[in-house]
Amino acid sequence: MMIRELSVLSIALACSACISPPAQYEKLSVTLENNIPCLGIRQDSNFNGPISVYAPSVMKHVGNQWENMNFHVQPPAMRILNSEECIRLDEVDWREGEYDVVLKVVNEKTAIRYAARFILKKGSSSDLLLMMSE
Repeated sequence: MMIRELSVLSIALACSACISPPAQYEKLSVTLENNIPCLGIRQDSNFNGPISVYAPSVMKHVGNQWENMNFHVQPPAMRILNSEECIRLDEVDWREGEYDVVLKVVNEKTAIRYAARFILKKGSSSDLLLMMSE
């Protein structure tokens, strides 16, 4: 009897390990606007109308590690944004490299974290080109 209970328990634990947890971040879209990445929230998100966007975390891949990017000036703690607008971080010194951006968006009822990883390269005219976006 004890062996059967342990077998049932081990099967239940094994099955629960097979269920994948919900995604931690939603995808943040990235485009270039005047040589600066413009970060956007998908139109099919849970937000309709103005939303609050908290200051993002911007990391750059340097060598074998990720480094936190410093802003030229202190970014605002929160911005109000319409869901169809994108976020331009003029405060960041954007150069060639791989970046990881994470931000939190809230409205009256919902809070969602968004993330994007992308690579910027210099084009022939010294403009930045968006090479990849995850």
